[in-house]
Formats: sequence, structure tokens, C-alpha cells
Amino acid sequence: MIFYLNYVTLGHGWKQVMLFIISTTDFLIFIVATIILILTVYVRAPSPPPSY
Repeated sequence: MIFYLNYVTLGHGWKQVMLFIISTTDFLIFIVATIILILTVYVRAPSPPPSY
């Protein structure tokens, strides 16, 4: 992320940098990983019934 924000210091606009970040594959992987993490932590899976 810091690497991308260095483009701002080089004179590129914030909008141009953010559009570039959103269009990268790394951002897509980040979004998918975040969704999987949220589902893993907050969505309860049904537990199997106890066997007696």
C-alpha cells in the first residue's frame, strides 16, 4: 500500500492512484480474503449432533 501511495508524492492524483489500486489483482485477492475471514469468524457452522 505504501508503494502505491508513493505515486501521490510523485505527482499523480489521488483518484488516479485509487483507480489503479482497485484495478489490480492484489486488491481482488484482498477483498476475497477479507470476505472469507469474515465468514470464518462470524458465520456459525452447524455442529454435528452429539452421539450418545
